[in-house]
Amino acid sequence: MQYEIEVVESFDESPDVKELLDTAEIRWIALYRQQELDLTNSSDGGGGRRGPRKTPVSEETRRRISEAKKGTPAWNKGKQLSAEYRKKLSENHRGMTGKKQTAETRAKISAALRRRVTSS
Repeated sequence: MQYEIEVVESFDESPDVKELLDTAEIRWIALYRQQELDLTNSSDGGGGRRGPRKTPVSEETRRRISEAKKGTPAWNKGKQLSAEYRKKLSENHRGMTGKKQTAETRAKISAALRRRVTSS
């Protein structure tokens, strides 16, 4: 199913823009529902989250996600890169060789690799 996106109203940035957006969203959803249009909105509008997550994820949630993902292969495991893409990567990496890393950088990399857990 193909959906059409249309800007029906816009607002300038202001301290109360969230309230204005919520009110407008409720009004437009009600109007379109009254016209019996097929909407994808599951709510009456307003109060939704905008932008990036504002609250940090708890350590417990992070641990549960980590446990759930352990043992699953990476998203790109087994994927083959086309010859064209490999050539493009090779061209983009030209000129990156020959740069010396400082002793501090090498020590940081070494420490990070020692902490790394490898699967067997």
